[in-house]
Amino acid sequence: MRGYVATATPLQTSVKQCTSCGATAEFPAGAISATCSYCAAPLVDGERGEMAVDRVAPFRITRPVAQEKLKQHLQGKFWAPTSIRRGILQDHRIRGVLVPFFAYNGIAHSQYAARVGMYYYRTETYRDSNGKTRTRMKRETEWFSHQASAVNRLQDHLVSASKGLPEQESNDLEPFDLGHALSFDRSLLAGWEAELPNIDFARADHVARQEVTQLEAARIEQRLLPGDTGSVSSVNTNISIEKRDVVLLPVWMASFRHGKKVYRQLVNGQTGRVIGKTPVSVAKVALACAGGLLVALMFWAGMMLQ
Repeated sequence: MRGYVATATPLQTSVKQCTSCGATAEFPAGAISATCSYCAAPLVDGERGEMAVDRVAPFRITRPVAQEKLKQHLQGKFWAPTSIRRGILQDHRIRGVLVPFFAYNGIAHSQYAARVGMYYYRTETYRDSNGKTRTRMKRETEWFSHQASAVNRLQDHLVSASKGLPEQESNDLEPFDLGHALSFDRSLLAGWEAELPNIDFARADHVARQEVTQLEAARIEQRLLPGDTGSVSSVNTNISIEKRDVVLLPVWMASFRHGKKVYRQLVNGQTGRVIGKTPVSVAKVALACAGGLLVALMFWAGMMLQ
């Protein structure tokens, strides 16, 4: 983990000299990559990045592939305005961004209580539909209280470090494979948008602990309970954080405005997974309602003529 400390203090813009043409280039607040406005050369604030970033996962999905994934995704959004479905790709609004995440490593210690069921079978006598006496085996369950502990090692549990990518969206966009992440090198950022973390450690740690506790409860219930069936009634998880890396992960983004709201589609730069909400076309809904009403009136008129 680098010496960089995330705080709630707004990040300041930085000014560097373009290594290609020598012009002065300004990096937006929180950004560690930019493009020279004079010669269009890709610029990276290596000093800032070296202090803040531990690893970078390069893009594995190219722009054309991301565009095709997004196109397929939008084709399934029938109720979205046609202008949006076509405009995002025609206007080339998709851009590649290296988004900061915190990657947590540590150990989760859990104490839990559960209700565990053991199956047993008994012979039951009954009469069939013909009145004949028959027997069958009926399954019953005997329930027991169960308490135990569990230990699990955390490996690169991700929490978004960007206010621009809310945690729920980042969860929907996962998984990312950090096995492809490389140690920070300014060349990995050249030509891509990249930003520094703007969420403080305390907030991110709280999110990580909440998520790991929920994951541990599910893991215990699905994999660790003895018996044939059961459910966890309570879990108390203590998480020891050993390491918190800052990792830049690849995301293709396509933003668009509809009315007064801004909508966004995101494509995982490793897997091609697409997420995002689209508005509903009022015109399409109105047309569908009118068509349905017309069909109903024609059916009613036909019934009256019979």
